[in-house]
Amino acid sequence: MIYLLSSQSLLNLLIEDAPGHDAIEKWKAKQQLQTIEISSVSIGQITVVVNNETDAAYRRQLTGEFEKMILSVRQFQGIVPFDEPAAKAWAMLMGRSL
Repeated sequence: MIYLLSSQSLLNLLIEDAPGHDAIEKWKAKQQLQTIEISSVSIGQITVVVNNETDAAYRRQLTGEFEKMILSVRQFQGIVPFDEPAAKAWAMLMGRSL
């Protein structure tokens, strides 16, 4: 099974005091790295959040940790492009109350 992590899940992994951080870390520890993928759109969204951090030292820390996360997923070609089918699926999900 392949898992596509949401932007929120990535933020929860990245930010140690985020709600759900411990739970997603436990889940991730049970998965094989090659089964985890992230979307190129999520990379952009997380980059915006990190760049909006006002504490420069913390921003550098988050940037470094996020780059490591991207590299670890990339080694298994786990970066999913945001193409037309993805855009349509995203639009359909955005219209739902989950």
